Amino acid sequence: MRKIFSATAALALALGVLAVGPTGVASASAAECRSGSNGFVDMPDNATGTYATGFTVNAGANPVYFSLYYGTVNGVQRGWAHLAGKTSPAGSDRFWMDFSGGRVTPWLQCGPFANNSNGGPATTPAQRTHPDYSFRVCGSVYPDPTVRCSAWW
Repeated sequence: MRKIFSATAALALALGVLAVGPTGVASASAAECRSGSNGFVDMPDNATGTYATGFTVNAGANPVYFSLYYGTVNGVQRGWAHLAGKTSPAGSDRFWMDFSGGRVTPWLQCGPFANNSNGGPATTPAQRTHPDYSFRVCGSVYPDPTVRCSAWW
């Protein structure tokens, strides 16, 4: 009887840990990252800077580039995500920037944002960089719902 109780207790404990799980990712809507909210600064859609990391989807004839850039914005070094290339029509691609560090644990997802509906490039708002902060770009290209992310920078 003791072994059955111990096995049942262990199973209950394991299920309890799985049900609670690790701390979830903080998610900020696109609006919570715009217009100076939470330390973010809006960027023009054609803004590029120094390339930090990224990835390409549909690398053949229709490449879509997900890039993470950094540069000086209003006298402060900041990082932002950028989407360019053969994006899908009508804003059906999605991309965002994950930000980690400081009081943000494990990370904050800023977005998702839709691609520019006219096929031009698009950016996320920019966040201040710091040696303790990490950033990455993530997203998906229509009609493939697979979410891909760059390495952390």
